[in-house]
Amino acid sequence: LRADRRHPLVREFVAAHRHAGRHRLAALDDRLSATRPRWRGAPAARCEWREWDGEFIVFASDSGATHHLGPAHGAALITLLDCADGLDRGALRDKLDALLATQADVTPLPASAIEVDAILRDLHAKGLVEPSHG
Repeated sequence: LRADRRHPLVREFVAAHRHAGRHRLAALDDRLSATRPRWRGAPAARCEWREWDGEFIVFASDSGATHHLGPAHGAALITLLDCADGLDRGALRDKLDALLATQADVTPLPASAIEVDAILRDLHAKGLVEPSHG
């Protein structure tokens, strides 16, 4: 048998997924969240943005690139640009959920951490957000 060399939290997550209900997974997800970085708008990006009917057009002056973002990606970017100290993905999810509660006409925003992680990866790949290690 090969030794399981995965991080202890990953081993626990796999075991919880196989043998426990959602409540244990949710508690473990909160613990894993603490090991993830905070995210912020990339300072070099210096974004200018406009919103039309829930869709966002973002111009990143450092790269000269223009990006079309859907409602969830746009709301996440604007939220991170407004938080100079950055947010972890759990806090970002909470802010997006609160935003959704105030804007009933907007396409539903992400409710799960997995979707928030995907949004952060997409925005990072475009150079619009970055992990904050401070």
